[in-house]
Amino acid sequence: MARQPLLPEQLARYLETTEETALQFVAELTAKYAGPAHGLQIVNISDGYQFATKPEYSKPLELYINTPQEFSLSAAALETLTIIAYRQPVSKSAIEAIRGINSDWIVKSLQDKELVEEKGQADTAGRPMLYGTTEKFLRHFGLKNLQDLPPEPKLQMEADQETAAEKLQRFAAAQTAEIPLDADPPVS
Repeated sequence: MARQPLLPEQLARYLETTEETALQFVAELTAKYAGPAHGLQIVNISDGYQFATKPEYSKPLELYINTPQEFSLSAAALETLTIIAYRQPVSKSAIEAIRGINSDWIVKSLQDKELVEEKGQADTAGRPMLYGTTEKFLRHFGLKNLQDLPPEPKLQMEADQETAAEKLQRFAAAQTAEIPLDADPPVS
């Protein structure tokens, strides 16, 4: 089906006939579809013709189209989707740094389910692709917007460099003083 109305000259070209004959076909089909046995009609829009749902059938069709698709998400997919939702726009390498594992297949799967989409490229070396959630993500999880997300869960990747530097210093100190790595840092 065409997404836009077809003009008479387009119809004639596709049907390999004259515009007059194409318009006769349109008139015949319009009459045929006008009856109660059909949920579609042919409408004239901007001098073109297009199939459309009859008004009396639009509500049930709208409900069907907007019904959330049923699909299940694995724990890995949910984890990846959570990272993308809270850190968007986010690169695959950042996702993998948090998860600690290659996430190519999962990101592709989330894209196939239309929960995640490309949001451009980062302005960093290599210009990696950035990912974010979609309108379908919001609908699937019953969210009005991203501000409706619950408070951010604790993700494993350290966001600020100071914390990473502190851990590095503790590691170095543990090597010389035999302090267990999981011990709380000394209070100054």
